[in-house]
Amino acid sequence: PSGCGKSTLLRCFNRMNDLIDGVSISGSIYLHDEDIYDREVNVANLRRRIGMVFQKPNP
Repeated sequence: PSGCGKSTLLRCFNRMNDLIDGVSISGSIYLHDEDIYDREVNVANLRRRIGMVFQKPNP
């Protein structure tokens, strides 16, 4: 269903919300027993493991 937060949830998983100015993030998300919001996590590697498929691709 449209507007239920699917994309927002995916943006949390791949840490794309980190790119939004002024965003405040709290809490933890664990993937394979690793907190993906830990300061030690390599965000580029994380994003390689978690992808997004867009409904209307942009060239």
